[in-house]
Amino acid sequence: MDEDPAIPVIEGLQIHPLQGWLMVTFAYHPDNVERIKNVDGRRRHPAEKCWSIPHTDRAVSQLRDQFSVRPPTKYASAKPSRQSRTKGTQPTSEERIFLEPTRQELRLRGFSRNTVKSYCHHLLRYHRHIQRAAGQVGEIEIRQYLLRLIDNGVSRSYLNQAISAIKFLYNRVLKTPLVVGDLPRPSRERTLPIVLSRGEVLSIFAALDNPKHRALLMVAYSSGLRVSEVARLKVADIDIERMMVRVHRAKGNKDRYTPLSRVALETLEIPCY
Repeated sequence: MDEDPAIPVIEGLQIHPLQGWLMVTFAYHPDNVERIKNVDGRRRHPAEKCWSIPHTDRAVSQLRDQFSVRPPTKYASAKPSRQSRTKGTQPTSEERIFLEPTRQELRLRGFSRNTVKSYCHHLLRYHRHIQRAAGQVGEIEIRQYLLRLIDNGVSRSYLNQAISAIKFLYNRVLKTPLVVGDLPRPSRERTLPIVLSRGEVLSIFAALDNPKHRALLMVAYSSGLRVSEVARLKVADIDIERMMVRVHRAKGNKDRYTPLSRVALETLEIPCY
């Protein structure tokens, strides 16, 4: 087995080894976040305010490519506070009037609250960019707006959401599908998932002293549940006889069944009859 490469020394980065991984800390800036996303296998750790990358030659080389030539970007002064970053994002009365037809159409079609919120966010940003009625804008101007988002460094998923919101506006609300009929979508990123070893999974469970937290994490891991799904689980959703979990109104407002492990069931401490 190859030995781990040496720990790199890169200006502006704090790098510490941890069981086959390198924990990387740097000054927050959207530019730095986009750069580390180019390292295969990277992970974000919000609680620790750092990132981890595999301790391999490939990942270390990619990290050097992203940060050695140009050190991490820093804000000219202090990092903007959350309040200052969100200041002015509330829609005006005129903007609410612009958003309301789309909001109503989304609700009538049964879209989730999160989708309604996301689409309205993108359309509000689009409306503030064009600064006139959406019906007066053509495909060329829409493409220029999307190119501006790309230049600002938004992720592919964010860009895809913006395109979906704009297409919904012109297709379903304004009834002018020809305006956005040829808008391309960004290709999806194809990254390999990082699978934890058996020992790593067991060490995570062992680190949890709170029985409730251990049960939540174990059920989420064994049954493949999202955080919102495991938080809404009820005892009635646990089918002990078939060893299944019923998930109500999951993504896309769809119900589904997923398997339940015997170990997870024992952690839940639900009596079997």
